[in-house]
Amino acid sequence: MLPVPGTEEPEPEPEAPSPLEMLVTDSLSTGLVWQLQQVQLDGADFTAAYDQVYQLDNSYFDIRSDGTFSGALLGETYYNDPKWQAEGNVLTLTHDYIVQGLSPTQMVLERTLPAGGPGEVVTYVFVKE
Repeated sequence: MLPVPGTEEPEPEPEAPSPLEMLVTDSLSTGLVWQLQQVQLDGADFTAAYDQVYQLDNSYFDIRSDGTFSGALLGETYYNDPKWQAEGNVLTLTHDYIVQGLSPTQMVLERTLPAGGPGEVVTYVFVKE
């Protein structure tokens, strides 16, 4: 018997991924990492200066669902580091990075620098590649 038009079950809406699901890359299974795309210091573009010293292409995070992460940022390399946790909008690595924006393809991290540094707030824009 054919269904009467308008009585079909509506397709369920796909559930939006949770912040934790968006944050995790699990590169071994997905092939994706968070690749650094832009750096700002106190709101001004600092990408070229960062790239000269630390190489933008070599700066990334692979955040894993098992609570470990690997990556490289500011010349520091992390490998299966167990020091990250996400609580609310705070992603804690070796230093505290606040997740200011998160979508399935982009993550914006902000970190307040210690007093006496080159600025007060550094912002990192990562894209999932």
